[in-house]
Amino acid sequence: MFDIPDPWGESTQAYQEEYDLITPCLNTVILAPIYEKTFKKLSRDSYTVSRSEFLDFISTVDIQNVAKKQIVFIAFQNNPMQLSKQNFFIALALISLAQKGIDISITSLEKFKNALPELNINLEPNNNINLQASNISSDYHNSLDENAFVTKVSIEKETASSSLNSFSGNSFDESRSSYTGKNISDNTIKSTVYDNNSNYTTKSGNSKNKNSIESSNNNTLKTGLATSSNNTWKLVDEDKEQYDLLLDDITIEEDPNRAGLVFKRVNYNVSSKFFGSKVVRRYNDFFSLSTYLGKKYFYRMLPLIPPKGFPVDRPFLDNRLKGLTTFSCAIMRLSYVRKDDFVKIFFNKNEDISKDLKLALNEVKLEKWDLNELSRGIPTESIKLIYESLQHYENLVKDDFDKIYKVYTSLDKVGKLKSAISDEILTVSEVPLNDTLENQSNKNTLYKPCLSENKLERNFSELSMNMSDISLLEKSMSEVISSTMQEYMKRYISLIYSMKLLIDRVMTSNKAAEVSNLEEKIISYKEQIYNLGESSTNSSSSNRLKTVLINDTKALNDIKYEESLAKIMLYHEIERYRRYKSFKSVIFKKIAQDYIRHHTLMVNSWKQVESITEMMPSDSSQFTD
Repeated sequence: MFDIPDPWGESTQAYQEEYDLITPCLNTVILAPIYEKTFKKLSRDSYTVSRSEFLDFISTVDIQNVAKKQIVFIAFQNNPMQLSKQNFFIALALISLAQKGIDISITSLEKFKNALPELNINLEPNNNINLQASNISSDYHNSLDENAFVTKVSIEKETASSSLNSFSGNSFDESRSSYTGKNISDNTIKSTVYDNNSNYTTKSGNSKNKNSIESSNNNTLKTGLATSSNNTWKLVDEDKEQYDLLLDDITIEEDPNRAGLVFKRVNYNVSSKFFGSKVVRRYNDFFSLSTYLGKKYFYRMLPLIPPKGFPVDRPFLDNRLKGLTTFSCAIMRLSYVRKDDFVKIFFNKNEDISKDLKLALNEVKLEKWDLNELSRGIPTESIKLIYESLQHYENLVKDDFDKIYKVYTSLDKVGKLKSAISDEILTVSEVPLNDTLENQSNKNTLYKPCLSENKLERNFSELSMNMSDISLLEKSMSEVISSTMQEYMKRYISLIYSMKLLIDRVMTSNKAAEVSNLEEKIISYKEQIYNLGESSTNSSSSNRLKTVLINDTKALNDIKYEESLAKIMLYHEIERYRRYKSFKSVIFKKIAQDYIRHHTLMVNSWKQVESITEMMPSDSSQFTD
């Protein structure tokens, strides 16, 4: 889950390419063009190759199934769902070894990396891989992928086509009214029907072609959410504070006194400006709070909390402290979280809250909304199309992540270069030129510096002081860049990743199968009750069936409510995510202002150096006795 490189600490590992890298043994090897060509074909000009695409590809390669399983196991050991470019090249290299009968292992790859066998694969159009729909049977996939990750990918791809058409015709109103406790009729429990010609029939009986849906999806992606601009739509729980990612309300300090008899646990002193409170909490308290928020606000973007781990050293504790502070400040920027009753208890009750935590986690339920009010002003078709275009939005979010992380890693390199430049300029400023001439004069009475030489050395002494100032400015700029990366860019990166996790949750929470099962059971119960009739001899059986019917109907209504909430709330959260992009201007404005300020000071320092050089003796005839 937390596969973004240390979003709370100081590390600056490159996204995917270094963080997920299996082995760097091929980084210095010049590979055949077929490697790059194959990657472009399978990645479709993106940055990664998905697991399902790689499985489709390797199934066409002429090697033994045992070898294929070994390659899949090695390639996906660090990231089970996708391959970065370097890891994909490693997988291709392993395939080339397998084709020559060489043992498949990282050790073998290290041994033969400079003499890799020719890769024998066919990428011709008539034999290439179908990236849209695999021709490989599900049995083969399951046998090749023992960890069943293919199942997850296939479910994600089929989410749009298999989800209930809850927003067609009057289905939305039916779902909302049924949630209030009214019995559902036979008409309202009929699911959307898909035929073999890729057409679908809605509840109202209208038929649409699948291609027309995809065309509409693309139009929706191009126009964004602008379709609601002419209506009275309003983003739920919006205030300007939530978009200010620098707004920090919570201060957390590590308590120097450790609690516990055997295992000394760390306590944290938590202060809130908003609540005007100060409480003591443990890491497990924060983790339980995160779990509580995840259950109640399942279909919203939520801040990341540092993962669990045993505190073994100081860097770990420092990173955890930063992470808890970032997490707490992030949830306090959200108005609906600040108003939550349990959040108020967490930040205000100055005593042990373990019982409150346990009670809250046991009783927490998904947030409740009036769905008509929540969707007011939003075109029903837009909600439906966005839900069916989840894969597209996932790619857009991933693209945002890749772009900002490239900026992040580039700035990290700039900061390191600035620090290196600072060290070299400092070395220049410390060259003891003046001492050299004096020492030479004392050791050799025959050598006496002339007036111009003495003046030149005095000038060098002044120049050295200015060069030292320039070195300090370069070092200061390096530290400013590092601060911008930590305080500005990492917050925005974490926000993007929160959106990615939300999309993942929505894609994996498809309950179409559960809905279909309940609907079939309800129809069966109704038929049984009808057949039993009103005879007294069957009254007990009829009453039992009616009780089961009521319970299953309520369960079905709850699921349909959750599905409707997920679709509408996803619309709101995508719009909220778009508005968070305004923080980009804050990031780059900060970088620009810092550079201008330091550049101005730097120019002034170099002008002083220039003025000193103008006072230096420049005529060769002056350097004579």
